[in-house]
Amino acid sequence: MPLQDTIETSGTFLRTLAAQAAAFLPNLLIALLILCVGFFLAGRLAAVVARALGVSARIDETVRGPLVAIVRYVVIVFTLLVALSQVGVQMTSLLAILG
Repeated sequence: MPLQDTIETSGTFLRTLAAQAAAFLPNLLIALLILCVGFFLAGRLAAVVARALGVSARIDETVRGPLVAIVRYVVIVFTLLVALSQVGVQMTSLLAILG
């Protein structure tokens, strides 16, 4: 393969790579935004649930911590699934693993 063909092939490859990266970048930025908002909301929702359960006299203290953690991690898992879906990961196999 002559040097000129190698240079042309490399140039074509780099142009294609740059175009694909430019097309993927908005989805990646939206996914990062989804992650930031989701993790923030998970913490806030966990705090709200902890406060609500702290006021209630009917919920035992040993149950409050695990309930708050469950709420937080459910929101985080949902956030991760939405962010992965945004970047193009197929959710059918992941949802099958989660049950």
